[in-house]
Amino acid sequence: MASMTNHLIKTLEPKDTEKAKKALSSVLGQINLHLRKQADQLTDAKRMVEQLRHKVALYEGDPSATSQCTLKQLVETEKKIHDASRKLKAEIEAFYAKSLTFPNEFLCPLTHEVFQDPVITKDGHTYERKAITIWFQSHATSPMTNMRLSDKSLTPNIGLRNAILAFKEQHKIFSANKGTPSKASAAKDSYR
Repeated sequence: MASMTNHLIKTLEPKDTEKAKKALSSVLGQINLHLRKQADQLTDAKRMVEQLRHKVALYEGDPSATSQCTLKQLVETEKKIHDASRKLKAEIEAFYAKSLTFPNEFLCPLTHEVFQDPVITKDGHTYERKAITIWFQSHATSPMTNMRLSDKSLTPNIGLRNAILAFKEQHKIFSANKGTPSKASAAKDSYR
């Protein structure tokens, strides 16, 4: 949490505007509220685990079905705690990533979202592969210039993709699955 706060402060500090400070306060407030809710849920789950451990201790050595049921409940509850912890981390990282402002150069002019698979058309403009492919299904022109394109071939924009990946790594943006770098990182590795 502290490193995320420090990063947000460093990101917004150079702008030093009142709007940036208010945005930072709002983001931090939302994160704190979310963390408190998740912490309460984890505390409740831990309390359940302790109660189940106590029951297991009472039934220790008893091969009855009650003892087996209690052990099964204990294992399931511990799994829920682990899953809740992983989910909390993913939610915080996703929330943080959404609150981060990406440079305009990293946004597709068609989708206005951060590039995942940027490609260059023959007129030199860059688009998200899926978006330009859909555009070309019903148009023979450039979305930026409206000039006719006789060649609809696409070339991966590896330089831009690597710049986005470096930005994400610098700002520690991870994907929601398994706390690993975003799937774009995997794509970067495929070009090496």
